[in-house]
Amino acid sequence: MLQRSIFEGRSFIQKMANYRIHDTVNLSQTTEVIAKYIKALDSGKIERTKEESIQADFINKFFGDILGYDYNDPVNWNLEKEYKVVNE
Repeated sequence: MLQRSIFEGRSFIQKMANYRIHDTVNLSQTTEVIAKYIKALDSGKIERTKEESIQADFINKFFGDILGYDYNDPVNWNLEKEYKVVNE
């Protein structure tokens, strides 16, 4: 599988050059989500939690809801979760 950076080239540079925090949709909701993760990090809760149990929620919230990667469109999505392979 081809591995690519999540923050790629020209489109990312252009997006950041035009970014204005006050244009962020649902800024207060975004800030609240980030604050909850910071609190969980500071408290040590995330370190005591298995990665698999929070991975999907974290990916959906940060990369999907906050950064705008599409994970709902079954045809044109641009966010794919890692699948766990179980070896027996």
